Amino acid sequence: MTIYRVLLPHPLEPRLLMLQAHGEWRLPEWEDATEHGWEHADHVNRAVSARFGMETTVLRCVSSRPDHGADRQMRVYELDNHSAPHDMVPASTWISEAELAGAQIAEPETRDLLSEWFSRERGDLPLRGAPWMRRGWYVEALAWTVARLKEVGVATVGTPDQLRAGERSFLMRVRTRSGHFYLKAAPAMFLHEPRLIQWLAQRYPGNFPEIIAVDEDRGWFLQREVGGGALPLNEVREEEEWYRAVRRLAEIQVDCTTQTNTLRDLGCPARGLEILARRIPRLCSDSAAMLLGEPCGLSRSEIDRVASLAPTLLTLCEELASYGIPDTLEHGDLWANNVLSTLGGPVYLDWSDSSLSHPFFSLSQIVTEAMILLPASSRESRRRLRDSYLLPWAGIAAPEALSRAFEIARVLAPVHLAATVHAELLPAAGYRWELECSIPGRMRRALRLIVDDDSPVDA
Repeated sequence: MTIYRVLLPHPLEPRLLMLQAHGEWRLPEWEDATEHGWEHADHVNRAVSARFGMETTVLRCVSSRPDHGADRQMRVYELDNHSAPHDMVPASTWISEAELAGAQIAEPETRDLLSEWFSRERGDLPLRGAPWMRRGWYVEALAWTVARLKEVGVATVGTPDQLRAGERSFLMRVRTRSGHFYLKAAPAMFLHEPRLIQWLAQRYPGNFPEIIAVDEDRGWFLQREVGGGALPLNEVREEEEWYRAVRRLAEIQVDCTTQTNTLRDLGCPARGLEILARRIPRLCSDSAAMLLGEPCGLSRSEIDRVASLAPTLLTLCEELASYGIPDTLEHGDLWANNVLSTLGGPVYLDWSDSSLSHPFFSLSQIVTEAMILLPASSRESRRRLRDSYLLPWAGIAAPEALSRAFEIARVLAPVHLAATVHAELLPAAGYRWELECSIPGRMRRALRLIVDDDSPVDA
């Protein structure tokens, strides 16, 4: 169960919608038993429309935390209001900053949220976060989307669906009589994604969505929905579809070893093993980043193990480098739901975390998912997936070396991701809480891969 609360502003005046109960003012709220990721936005907008009759978009998730003492989550969202004033609830429920001072607020944290919102409205506090976290951005982005579609002879119908809003991306689905299209906006930390995805779609048209338009300066790109009976790979149980997906990814990565200068020019960040090795000591020694005492944090014993892990990780980096596998395009966040199985072959999505790095890092997460989801035993699923992926790499190194490199990379991959967040993404984030939990989560996974039954199989 999740309790949702919203900061819902008046579209024209610096006022917030509040509801009164038993003499106290509260933020609008509701319960929902359906599980949603905190960054998912469409269900929030639908709930506001159903309960309050207003058209909104999510600017950001302000907080998402467990409600201590109850088996539920508490989430707060800040919204933008696109409604006409005459379509809204009575004016008496819209509180101004002056009225807030004398209002009886049920919870101190609610008053703090309201005070911060009004301070930002006055300009006393700076606006933080990604551009889409500012009111008015959505209207501009929608106008750009409609114009780009019109240029290719496509007219929109109905109301768009805002699918996602967070520090890492904004995603909106637009309906047309020619099918669905998606606008994705990337923040400054991932500004290479629009240029990269356009290049990939041109070079490997069967394996990437069709790109309709790109605005490189603003980090926007518009793509057509993937057809061909597309199904996310995590919903597919035919093992050969998984093997085909990783094999084709390897073929693309091998081809991209000859395109590293182009990829650099496109803005792909360099995150090779030498960079990872420089980051590991600082990461492992930063106990504060492991979030002791937080729901997503490591325990004291886990933090101590991470602190002693650097020599082992550095030795693995050195061994992995010795196999001579060149840096190339690395996905960075290859969950199975970022691969679509289609009649024409696999289609790869969401390249915001991509970089020039060790290519084998891309397979760590998807291998774990295969071990859970595929009919074969976990060990056999991993071995078959590994062998399918390594087939296109046969000319790079001996089979034993490739197998050993694959298993080492699987252990180092979560460390690679944690180090990237620690060194690059977290310092650039406007709202750090969205990214903080990924560091202890990735390091906990690295600990498991090193010591438990999920450790690498023999080559």
